Amino acid sequence: MQRERRQTKRQFLKAAGGLGVAGLTGLAGCTSGEDSGAESTPTTADDTGGDTATPTPGTTSGTATSSGEETMDFGGEEISVLVNLGGLATFQREVVVPRVEEKYNLTINTEQTTTGPMVSQIQANPDSPPDVVDINPNGIWTLNRDDYLATFSDYPDVMTNAEQVYDHVKYFDDTGMGWMLQEVMPIINTNAYDSNPGSWTETVENAESIAIPPYTWTQGLMLLMSAAIATGDDFSSSDLDVEAGWDWQREHMEPKTYTVINGQSQAKQLVSQGQVDALVPTWDSWLLDMYRNDAPVAGARELSPASIDATQTFGVPKNGNVEAGMAYVNEAVSVYAQERHPQYTGCGIVNGEAEYPQEILDLGIDPVQEEDLSNLKRPDYQYMWDNSDEWAETWNSIYTA
Repeated sequence: MQRERRQTKRQFLKAAGGLGVAGLTGLAGCTSGEDSGAESTPTTADDTGGDTATPTPGTTSGTATSSGEETMDFGGEEISVLVNLGGLATFQREVVVPRVEEKYNLTINTEQTTTGPMVSQIQANPDSPPDVVDINPNGIWTLNRDDYLATFSDYPDVMTNAEQVYDHVKYFDDTGMGWMLQEVMPIINTNAYDSNPGSWTETVENAESIAIPPYTWTQGLMLLMSAAIATGDDFSSSDLDVEAGWDWQREHMEPKTYTVINGQSQAKQLVSQGQVDALVPTWDSWLLDMYRNDAPVAGARELSPASIDATQTFGVPKNGNVEAGMAYVNEAVSVYAQERHPQYTGCGIVNGEAEYPQEILDLGIDPVQEEDLSNLKRPDYQYMWDNSDEWAETWNSIYTA
């Protein structure tokens, strides 16, 4: 029903002779890559540290809530939470932070940044990390590989909502806890398409002009998808033929009129105003404000051969205030919080007991849902890590910013 509702709301006007919005001269309101919402490979370190105290599990005093529920009391301790960009940060500051501060007697300091700087900060200061980071699965993989993260299942008395969370978003030995289902996918201008495309190839072939993110934003995800398309092999494989992927991009993407985007605001303007037919690829969290503005756009979801998992995920560094960090994550994945974050993000919920807000569905939003999880694929992160520099050089030789 939700997909039928989106298809009705998002009108495809090309077949009916509708005209796209004329392209503007110049780009008003463009911003730097800082607002991209994308995640880049860690390159620099940030010396800002968090609390270092790690309480022994079970030693924090407890108090009863108004409902009689026993909850932990941290005695006014301060913790540091690194939040991500845009609506992801606003949701946490307006919904999660005040609830956690009141419920657990904590003071929460938030800092806004992206996955790369968060990972670099922990790597540079492992003994003085932030207490919670909100990053992508690639960041969780990196931190878990280096043994920086605590394990959520080791704190069952704190993580009381974890059993309601889909197993699909419990990452890498249970060191990552997804809180927002998100997909890397194309966003299309519906004036340029007869209908919503069914494959990555169809999306690109039916576009006359496309916008693509810099290589560092997606870290090779589109390359691996291109290789999967070209060879028919599994997107998650550790030995995809990337040369076949480059050849596919040279044949299908490079000949297009393309723009290498430098910020989220620029990208949204390009596709909303019909200056490009598609963003290939991007994040479905970019859709919400465009839908609210009734822009002629749609997310190309569930494309063949696979969808790309970009679930937003929490990690709790093991050398921080682990119990307090776990309490923060526990509230972020609660029914209370999960039923509220789509109003800020437009993305899917991870708690199987929560209900998606109808007012967001009525906009035409088609969020990732439980039944979609089997088609959400992750790349082999070790393969990406080992080859990222070489792939970036090739990308730069094909595309000119």
